Amino acid sequence: MAHYMLSLYQYQLLKVRLMNLFTKFLLISCTLLSSTAHSVTITTFTDSALWEAAVSSYSQEDFEMSPSVTASQAGDTFTLDDFEIVIDKNHGSIEIDSSGTGPIIGGTKSFFGDVHSVGGTEPQFQTLNFFNDISAFAADFAEGDADGITLHVLGQSLPITFSGITFFGFISDTAFSSVNITGGSTGSGFYVMDNVKFVPEPSALLLFSLGLIGFGFIRKSAK
Repeated sequence: MAHYMLSLYQYQLLKVRLMNLFTKFLLISCTLLSSTAHSVTITTFTDSALWEAAVSSYSQEDFEMSPSVTASQAGDTFTLDDFEIVIDKNHGSIEIDSSGTGPIIGGTKSFFGDVHSVGGTEPQFQTLNFFNDISAFAADFAEGDADGITLHVLGQSLPITFSGITFFGFISDTAFSSVNITGGSTGSGFYVMDNVKFVPEPSALLLFSLGLIGFGFIRKSAK
């Protein structure tokens, strides 16, 4: 009898814990799906190993499978597997060789962007639009003949000063789907970008499905 009462107690305790976990899961899901305004916190990294350790896993685009396109004009779009690069102003290209505009960073191809205007005199030059929300972004950059660039995300400006091949990444506590690129503070010209890394956010459908599975498990256990 004592053994039966102990087992019943353990069962009731397990059910309570599962209900608590499910409640917390629903609260987290609702928070992720809500549009409640809050201040955005972005943490930047200049060391690739530290960024990779912070995010654990990520997806990457190295442009190796992309067709080579040179001297595209404003309004053109490069469509990749997980995002597109829109040429809002000036030019952009995915090139096999440097063609005098800068070095290939990795492999045989890199993206070359034109930012020949100082700082914020134009709203943006190239925009990376991701097909799904992400929470972290990083890439390797290099100087073509520009001194640096500025990334704009969620209302914040993140300047990058080039020193050879320069890693720059960041993690946001708020999901985002686009990164705008403008010129640096003083210089102008081309920059090079490669090895774009990003962390996809779980979709709303996935979160809802997991919630239903968890609720179904609890109901089944209670019977």
